[in-house]
Amino acid sequence: MGNCWGSGSSDTDATTHVYSSTNLPTTPGTSNNCSNNMESSVTSSISNSRSQFSVSVSEIVEEEVPDGQILETSNLKVFTFAELKAATKNFNTLLGEGGFGKVYKGWLDERTLTPSKVGFGMIVAIKKLKQESVQGFEEWQSEVNFLGRLSHPNLVKLLGYCWEDKELLLVYEFMQKGSLENHLFRRNPSVEPLSWETRLKIINGAARGLAFLHFSEKVIFRDFKASNILLDGHYNAKISDFGLAKLGPSGGDSHVTTRVMGTYGYAAPEYIATGHLYVKSDVYGFGVLLLEIMTGLRALDTKRPDGQQNLVDWLKPTLSHKRKFKTFMDARIEGQYSSKAATQTAELTLKCLEHDPKNRPSMKQVVEALERIESLNKERPKESSKSGSIHSSTTPRHRQQSSSQRPQFHSRQHVGNYSSTGNGVHKLFFDDITNFLRRCLFRVLSVGPIPTHLAFIMDGNRRYAKKQNLKEGEGHKAGYLALMSLLCYCYELGIKYVTIYAFSIENFKRRPDEVQSLMDLMLEKMEALLMEESIVSQYGIRVCFIGNLRLLSEPVRAAAEKVMKVTSNNSKAMLLVCVAYTASNEIVHAVEGSCKEKEKEFRLCNLNNNVMDDVKEGEKVNGMVVHDIQDFYEDTSVESQGLKQGKGCNGAPYHACESFESNWDQVLTSKASKSGEVSEGFRNLRQEVPVIKLVDIEKHMYMAVAPDPDMLIRSFGESRLSNFLLWQTSNCQLYSPAALWPEIGLSQLVWAILKFQQSHSYLEKKMKQL
Repeated sequence: MGNCWGSGSSDTDATTHVYSSTNLPTTPGTSNNCSNNMESSVTSSISNSRSQFSVSVSEIVEEEVPDGQILETSNLKVFTFAELKAATKNFNTLLGEGGFGKVYKGWLDERTLTPSKVGFGMIVAIKKLKQESVQGFEEWQSEVNFLGRLSHPNLVKLLGYCWEDKELLLVYEFMQKGSLENHLFRRNPSVEPLSWETRLKIINGAARGLAFLHFSEKVIFRDFKASNILLDGHYNAKISDFGLAKLGPSGGDSHVTTRVMGTYGYAAPEYIATGHLYVKSDVYGFGVLLLEIMTGLRALDTKRPDGQQNLVDWLKPTLSHKRKFKTFMDARIEGQYSSKAATQTAELTLKCLEHDPKNRPSMKQVVEALERIESLNKERPKESSKSGSIHSSTTPRHRQQSSSQRPQFHSRQHVGNYSSTGNGVHKLFFDDITNFLRRCLFRVLSVGPIPTHLAFIMDGNRRYAKKQNLKEGEGHKAGYLALMSLLCYCYELGIKYVTIYAFSIENFKRRPDEVQSLMDLMLEKMEALLMEESIVSQYGIRVCFIGNLRLLSEPVRAAAEKVMKVTSNNSKAMLLVCVAYTASNEIVHAVEGSCKEKEKEFRLCNLNNNVMDDVKEGEKVNGMVVHDIQDFYEDTSVESQGLKQGKGCNGAPYHACESFESNWDQVLTSKASKSGEVSEGFRNLRQEVPVIKLVDIEKHMYMAVAPDPDMLIRSFGESRLSNFLLWQTSNCQLYSPAALWPEIGLSQLVWAILKFQQSHSYLEKKMKQL
């Protein structure tokens, strides 16, 4: 079934139940609607399959198992349906859907695996199978049998299961990046294309997982394909969905005979023709996946012309011809691989796709071959750096990818997803020249003044989605990709501060589903910022979230605080993300803060000037008998300022000062009427009444952590500030290119810098006058 779940959970010392033939959950209360035939047949098959699996395991449990572990007993937790209902908030968040059920997002405590609040503990993926499905039950049983006993870094982790009445559920670790299928075939801006380096990492991990399953020929996966390879937050591959897995042949047999199941396009020819399933039938499926990795094309696509719909039938003859095959390599990875690496990958693919299973390599041999190819790929940057390649160590990884990966910079379309793309050598040369010219351009720009601080209003994500016939959320994701590229350019240019208007307080008035979608996207991207390969790590960026963070949901606020804490020691550059922010809210916040600070100074000033010598206990001042001088000043100030009740100030510091003056006039008048004179202490104290100054307000601004922006850029030709940085942009230059935000790129940034340089001397003179 379709898989769509996210970030891998860490292994935990959870409370578990041993999975054995004696403690499997039973369903004594099932109704007649839950097929009695199914119940009786599967109950017996559970015992058989588990005993067979135990025998197989016992034969090899003492042997050395590569990188993984075969457990003598299962360590799965048995969940109740009520627990999983609570963990998913009544199955509220759907992650994916397939033929046998749906997958939901849930939250569990990391130690006890009990339901927790949203945003606390760890995220899990909970697969809920459809009722009334014998095949669905068999697949559920197979998952429990295999994943309950097998442990390996490249197998998805099954945490537990539920079998209660008609309800069948499985609880997995959450895989942040979803399935490999999404990244390879879904051509939309929300999914970043995979680089050649990342593809090698993924396919190598998947090969290791499959090699572990084949160890001593005990498990045949039977449905190896891109949708069953899940990716964690670091693009580590994990094999999932063991519903069709089978125990391998035993007793000297070379194969097992079973009904043909799996996915057409991946299934081995001998299995389709005879029903004979070999361990090396999986190797054929792996070869198909290798072909998809190289071409970016699906194994089966009925939209392609006749003769090209089956990828293996179409391209297998070209694998032995170097030049011919390279024309079919995915255009999005051109220039990222060496000719030798591509040739060796094609040769390995051809071996895996051999018609006779005996001629196919073992998965152990496949892993060794992929390691050699990966080492070739790591050597390539050293070679290309001699010619000014973009792959040098000084170039950020974001820019190492072909420019065709950026949705707004497609220089040519991958027409129908199967057109040839020209000579890779020429493309590599073109990429090298392009990036060399970009670096030259930045050096030329650096001769003139470069802004210290750029601010961006990201306008046009929804309009971009409408223009491209995408869902609204896809427009926001495309905008995020554009932002990442712009940040790379900015930090390459030496721009130290970048501020973005991510989400205003007014945005909370949008449709609830859109707000929730934006919050989910924000949470996902915050987690991504903490990864080793993120732009934050590459450039040593400190991230600050600016605004009234109390308005955010607990998970988003907690994630924001975590990002700020983790990056607090970074000092090379700063990214300020304005979220739950408006300038008017910032100004009110600053004025309130400065008023409260001055109130404290005022009280301290009273005590330091020995007021007790002038106002004695028992004297009446303003109709009140003074018993304690400090209480007196607190009482008189509370009435006029209203600060203790949360009133007052509100942007009018003069009123606060005026109320202080009024109180002192009353004290002076009272004192003079009794003695005929006013003491010098009172006169001095009046002169020292704290006055709110501009600097007092500015230091309480959210944006006080950075200098004022030198230039504000707003996309789509808009010149409004939309309640953004009103205080800080009084002397800031505005620039508004016509492009929608997801279309903003290098050219718009260059024009903005040139405009800044053109007006820089004039703005400097104005600043000096101020």
